[in-house]
Formats: sequence, C-alpha cells, structure tokens
Amino acid sequence: MSCKSIRAQIHDWMDIPSPGAMPDPIRDHIRDCPECHAFIKRWNAVEVGLVSMRNQAPALSTGFESALDSRLDATRQSPAAWSWVRRLVPPRQAKLALAGGSAALLVWLCYMVGAAVMASLSPRGAAGIAGSAEQRHVEPAPPIPAQIQITPR
Repeated sequence: MSCKSIRAQIHDWMDIPSPGAMPDPIRDHIRDCPECHAFIKRWNAVEVGLVSMRNQAPALSTGFESALDSRLDATRQSPAAWSWVRRLVPPRQAKLALAGGSAALLVWLCYMVGAAVMASLSPRGAAGIAGSAEQRHVEPAPPIPAQIQITPR
C-alpha cells in the first residue's frame, strides 16, 4: 500500500472515539516505512503534550463564570452601536432597505462587469460594438462568384 492511503487509514483510525488495536495492514506498513513511523511518533508526541496540558490547566478564579455570563448578557441585551438604528427604523423596514440596497448593488456590479467585458471584446471599447462595419474597420465579405451562386427552387 502507498503511504498516502495508509495515512488516510491512520487518520480514520485515530478519529474513532475509542479505537482498539491498530489494524494489521497499518501496523505492518508503519513497521516497514520510516516516514510513516516518524509520522506516528510525531503524532504521539503531540497527543501526549495535549493531554498533559489539559491536566495542567490552571483552575478558574472564583466567580469567573458568573462574571462572564453577566457581561455576555449585558452585550446581548443592548448593543449600543446599533441602538439608534433600532429606534429610528423598525426591523421589517430595515430588512427591506438592506435587501433593496443589496439588489441595487448587484445590478450596478453586473452593469460594470458587462461594460468591462464589452470593452474588452471591441478594439475601440464598448462604443465600437454598436457601430457599423465601416466604423469598426471590418472589410465587407467578397461577393459570391456567379458559377457558385445558389438559386432558390
């Protein structure tokens, strides 16, 4: 098996909440492949470090959770930055105004992109597209010779 497929299997095996023993094909490959063996060693070192950090985490000060909850509740109740908007514009009208402004912005953006595309297609810019063949310096097609002309039935 390739290292890429083995590493995918290793990740799948590690994602199991309580994995059993490592499957034999993965274990055999890790034993024979120095790169995958080094990968597993690095992964184990990271995991051991994370577990030790979790066990060494400092305890929260007394009252921390209640202070945090009260501060979060205060910000959820009255965000001062938008309170004047809520007093002036009811929520339904604010949503409609936002939707209308978004639609107008989208129309303007489509117009600008269309103009840029048209300008890039024409050697004289967007104005040259609407002009006649003479204005755009296009040679008219040569007439069809008489011996090839098609007559209607």
